[in-house]
Amino acid sequence: MELRSSQLAVVIVVVVVVVVVVVVVVVVVVVAVVVVIIVVVTVVVVVIIIIVVVVVVVVVVVVAALVVAALVLVIAGEMY
Repeated sequence: MELRSSQLAVVIVVVVVVVVVVVVVVVVVVVAVVVVIIVVVTVVVVVIIIIVVVVVVVVVVVVAALVVAALVLVIAGEMY
């Protein structure tokens, strides 16, 4: 059974279409994975930033409270 030129053309077209589809699928999957990685990294970074900000605020509030308490004690000590 020999391939005629029309059959050969059909085979070539089918092979090219399959290759293109495979390449497109691979590219889409890779892009999706990269996007997911970027989103995860961004979320992690944002969470870390939020945690750092909260810790800094808590430390500042505690230090300010201690300073105010110390001042109140000093003033109370001078008054009496």
